[in-house]
Amino acid sequence: MTGYEIHGLPGLYQNWLSASLDRTAEFEHQGRNFQTVKSTIPWISKHHANGSRPDQVINCYVSQSNLPWYLYNFFEKTDHVGICVDHWCDDIQRLGINTQAYQGMLDHWYRAYNITSFDDPEYIKNSAIEYFYLFFTQPSEWRTLLEYQLPGAINIEYQDFSKISVLREKLQPRISFDDDHFVSMYHLLNASNHRYLDLQKQFEQKLAQLPFYINFNVIDLAWLGALFYQLDQKQLDWFNPDVRHRTIVQHYTKIRCDPHNKNANI
Repeated sequence: MTGYEIHGLPGLYQNWLSASLDRTAEFEHQGRNFQTVKSTIPWISKHHANGSRPDQVINCYVSQSNLPWYLYNFFEKTDHVGICVDHWCDDIQRLGINTQAYQGMLDHWYRAYNITSFDDPEYIKNSAIEYFYLFFTQPSEWRTLLEYQLPGAINIEYQDFSKISVLREKLQPRISFDDDHFVSMYHLLNASNHRYLDLQKQFEQKLAQLPFYINFNVIDLAWLGALFYQLDQKQLDWFNPDVRHRTIVQHYTKIRCDPHNKNANI
């Protein structure tokens, strides 16, 4: 097992994975978060993962269809900052300032929409919805890094963490680890992160309520727009609340019929 390393990013469960594959690992479990202090399978950021042997790498990534659920995890859990996606516009400005995880995004969002602290809350909300809509529908450096699969490595997709059977299927042929410890750790993960492991199903329940969308937050609405975009690859003015409302009311049945748009390619 010595020699393996995990390539990850905040929100990709790499700390949990590092501790779960090494029975002797030293880790801290605080609420929903895991922090690995010492492990024979360390993790390094995908930003700095150059020169590693692919056959000694466990690469964590996110598929296009799971980007919104990853964002929930990234915002609500990274570094214990405490951002709540349901109050993203307020929390990112109040809690994200001067943080390593969020300051860069905050600056980019502010510049893109010329946002100041005096802007109307509705303008800020609309800009956030379009900001993530564009993230979901257009290429970016961050998306490229998140979605990257390393040839020859063990590639673990974000949604794989929802099923222990899938994790075992990918890991066991290549890595020897204590299965009893792994199962115990997975129970701990599931107990503390059930909300995040089940977000896709929760969103499908929200889709069932369409055309009513009052309980959709900015990321939900952005992803809803991305699903419409996938239908015909037509870019929408998703900043405009009138366009959003008209599109949802007139075409929501297409989304409810195929909430995953598995054949689409953003």
